Amino acid sequence: MPGLIQKSGYIKPGNGGSHYAEYIATREGVELIEAPPPSHDGGGYLEYMAQRPRSHGLFSADGPADLEKTMEEINGHTGPVWTFVYSLKREDAHRLGYESSESWRKLLLAHQTELAQAMKISPGNFRWRAAFHDEKHHPHIHMMVWSADPKQGYLTEKGIEKMRSQLSNEIFRDELLSLYQKKDLSYSQVRDAATEAMGRLIRHHGADGDAGRDAGEPQGQKGLRLPEKAGEGTGGRHRG
Repeated sequence: MPGLIQKSGYIKPGNGGSHYAEYIATREGVELIEAPPPSHDGGGYLEYMAQRPRSHGLFSADGPADLEKTMEEINGHTGPVWTFVYSLKREDAHRLGYESSESWRKLLLAHQTELAQAMKISPGNFRWRAAFHDEKHHPHIHMMVWSADPKQGYLTEKGIEKMRSQLSNEIFRDELLSLYQKKDLSYSQVRDAATEAMGRLIRHHGADGDAGRDAGEPQGQKGLRLPEKAGEGTGGRHRG
């Protein structure tokens, strides 16, 4: 079955993490997200239009993220920042509904506790941002993860695979369920066929036994005779 492609890495403190956030949020192909303007009108709206941040595609668990604040937070972070890319084939993304930042946001939100545990970060300290890039053949997201406690966070090969498995199982859940149902049906069919074959075999041997008895076969014997012991039934004598 087609799967979810995952790539992972990390950025050391002070080694360009904020620039990476800016890159994934503004590069060509990113799905732009704009925070809704304030509900009040008049001067407030004009002030918003004058001061609103540039358009970008960065989002978090809560929705559109503030790119400038994210960059500031990462700049001040003294621990590592992990980076991930999650990619699907276009046909899979289209069929399963992962062609927008919102669908990916809901996926990450639903599994952020498991992702945090896989990275050995307390769920309360788990921080992440992501951006969706609608690439022609492989739509994907870039995800950045760090801990509010810089001492937390440790990622092993086992943890990386656990993260991929969590997300992949959710994305392909309906198809996996259908596959398991088909396998269960196939097993049932094989089991029933084997039971029927055993029944025919038993009936066949039963018929053979009946035929043997009809021909004068002693009750309880099955047509096979044990060889007679030497001297028995031959009329011979034992020599002393």
